[in-house]
Amino acid sequence: TTDPNSVLTYANEAFIGVSGYDRAALVGQPHNIVRHPDMPEQAFADMWATLKGGEPWTALVKNRRKNGDHYWVQANVTPLMDGGRPVGFMSVRTCPSPEQVAAAEALYAEMRNEQAGGRLLHRLHAGQLQRAGWRGQRRVDHHLVQFRMQEHRHDRRPRPARQHQRSGRHRHALAQ
Repeated sequence: TTDPNSVLTYANEAFIGVSGYDRAALVGQPHNIVRHPDMPEQAFADMWATLKGGEPWTALVKNRRKNGDHYWVQANVTPLMDGGRPVGFMSVRTCPSPEQVAAAEALYAEMRNEQAGGRLLHRLHAGQLQRAGWRGQRRVDHHLVQFRMQEHRHDRRPRPARQHQRSGRHRHALAQ
């Protein structure tokens, strides 16, 4: 759990164990103490914009352990609201599948390369993956990660992601 400025106010035993820090080293520190440099900047910009807007955010996140190693989580972050504004944030993290990690690793590497090249074709919006369309318009691409997983497993030529129409109640987060 963090305060509105992302300073850790609580760390459970699971977080302490996986991060490699002790409770005293975590509580009172900015949550980015575990941020891994492989994570695209835009993922965290999207997370904070979504949360500060009062909405929950879900995506895969690569974190850094105290010893420099890393671990992946499916982060489910919810703003704690009081009087219509966020007063803190609670994160429930679960262990993603190896396929989800492989897909996120490939996608985030591509996003970092796009950022470095100054041409963003992929971005997150409220935890949802979006790609630029042929006219530069953004469209939600729910299945890009699943297709990337297939490409990674079979090591074949990249196939274009297919677009599927889904109603709002069937939206899938990046990690799903």
